[in-house]
Amino acid sequence: MKTRGRIICMMILAVAVSQLMRGQEFKFTTGSSGIIKIQSLFGELYIEGISGSDMIISTEDYKKPPPRADGLKPLYSDKEDNTGIGLSVLEEPEQVIVTGALKQSQDATYHIKVPESIDLVIDLSSPWADDITIQNIKGELDIKSLNSNIELLEITGPAVIHSVNGRIEGNFLSISQENPSSVSTVNGIIDMALPAGGPANLEIGTNNGEAYSDLDLQFEKSEDGDMKRIGGNIIKGKLGNGGVSLKFISVNGDIYLREK
Repeated sequence: MKTRGRIICMMILAVAVSQLMRGQEFKFTTGSSGIIKIQSLFGELYIEGISGSDMIISTEDYKKPPPRADGLKPLYSDKEDNTGIGLSVLEEPEQVIVTGALKQSQDATYHIKVPESIDLVIDLSSPWADDITIQNIKGELDIKSLNSNIELLEITGPAVIHSVNGRIEGNFLSISQENPSSVSTVNGIIDMALPAGGPANLEIGTNNGEAYSDLDLQFEKSEDGDMKRIGGNIIKGKLGNGGVSLKFISVNGDIYLREK
């Protein structure tokens, strides 16, 4: 009987775990909105570009508020959880705004699928914000972080990416010629892979670190034949035949530029 009881308990536990691992999902059609803005969301983020116009947010480890909170409003946020997974999603005339609505969202991991050509504006400037990975986005990127590490995979830009203490790494699938791009840190490293042919006009600079690369860069030369520097630490070079401005700048971190 004891053995049978243990088996039943294990079966109940397995069902509960299975239901938990199914995860939760929220789907939203972005319509004519050209920008998705993510702010005050401190959980770990994985953002992937897909075809279509839907934004799909899923999570497997979000813990809902306790049953005692039913019918009550949280006091630490003025946002309403209209997704059922701790987030507020609001549509404005030209953008969709995603915000953390409940404290429980801080400990969750969110997988967000968005239209691949949409522009993303992401603010991770809170010291409590977790890391972020962005993949297959062909729209513009505007990302800033304090401590969060930023991983960029198969992006095209234009992109303006900045982190104070986090590292920035990843690769460009191609380099958009529409507008300049920049990747910068204060203390974190930069490690990016670029298409061998670019094209781009690169500016590379680090005050207290070193820059390394295996790219075939054509550097500007000064009158005496040495590599030309701007402001002492910034060097300029062409990738391919040159093109849009692409800057990699750090104050204290090393910079690694690789051939993709």
